[in-house]
Amino acid sequence: MSSSLLLVPFIAALASAPVDDIHTIALSRELLGLEQLLAATLHTHDRAQMERLLDDEFVMRSEPDVNRTTWIQNAVSHCWGNHVEISHFDAHIQDSVAIATFELTLHVNPANCQPATVRSLITDVWVQRDEGWRLRVRHSGPPTAGTGNLAGQYAVVPLAPPEWRLDSELSFVGTAGNTSTETLGLAGNLLHQKKGKTTTLRVAFVTSEADQVTRARSIDAQGRHAVSLRNGLDAFGRVAYFRDRFAGIGNRAVIESGLSYTAADTPLTTVTLEGAAGFTSETHVPSMDPTIVQAPDQNFAVASGTFGFWQKITPMSELKNNVSVTADLVSATNWRMTNNLNFQVTLTRLLSVKLANAVEYRHAPVPGFRRTDVRTSASLVFSFAKRP
Repeated sequence: MSSSLLLVPFIAALASAPVDDIHTIALSRELLGLEQLLAATLHTHDRAQMERLLDDEFVMRSEPDVNRTTWIQNAVSHCWGNHVEISHFDAHIQDSVAIATFELTLHVNPANCQPATVRSLITDVWVQRDEGWRLRVRHSGPPTAGTGNLAGQYAVVPLAPPEWRLDSELSFVGTAGNTSTETLGLAGNLLHQKKGKTTTLRVAFVTSEADQVTRARSIDAQGRHAVSLRNGLDAFGRVAYFRDRFAGIGNRAVIESGLSYTAADTPLTTVTLEGAAGFTSETHVPSMDPTIVQAPDQNFAVASGTFGFWQKITPMSELKNNVSVTADLVSATNWRMTNNLNFQVTLTRLLSVKLANAVEYRHAPVPGFRRTDVRTSASLVFSFAKRP
């Protein structure tokens, strides 16, 4: 809508209004001129004019709020096109404070400079200073599609991350008849995060018996504490204990520290990269074959790297995969790799079903034992979360 068309209702009002109303209409007209001037600075990128129109305490209401410096920087660094329209203008003035409402229309997308129709409902609060009217507060939102549409009055805010979260897993497989087998898996995860600090504890136990003879048993426990350095970047320390006598590992203790970076491409996809260095102490179990010479226990410095991927497939299902490589800094042949693939489907707020496949590869295995161990499981997951 052109400024000449906007002037028509003001001229008609002035012809029949009392003196007090004439003053109010004149102030409204002045505010409209200021809004048009501010809109014009968008496509001219006139920083000096913006600074004259914005109050020193200006704030753009948002989550979080945008201060004066940031608003101006955004205004001069985005595309706004050559034509900005102001329509449906209205102003309410009380002493030295004025509230202006209007609809702002652009014909270019500020984010990518492509042709588009972009429309916003603006509410501005102006205050009168010694040097004139200055914009103190601005709030904008999308136009409501239809009269009385409540959906235009609110937005769905994602839930805050849980301060505490406890997950417990249970899996069991049994057969009977010609062969009697039983496999039991238990696992627990405890997470606590607050004020840029995250602590996780995990314990997993697997045992398998065939004809009342234990065929496999493993314990995996670890604790991790991370401190946020900046958005997406954490420093962390980790301690871990692992025991799997059927892979030749009597005891393995690990302590390490490093950096972790998490990039969230979209709310449905997350990629994590980690790098760490530390120390490993490992004792071995002798082979059942007496002809095989027992390998000595090992103590060595390690460096590790991890790639993690998380994908929200549907609102009720997700896929997670972590690949980790650990290198012995003394012996180049003594490197290991683990791959953990999980697919989880949420059934209720407290109950989920999880399918998991874990592969551990040791390039230099304990003599008498194989290089690769694979564990595939289906389990029920019970979850409890406490949010702030």
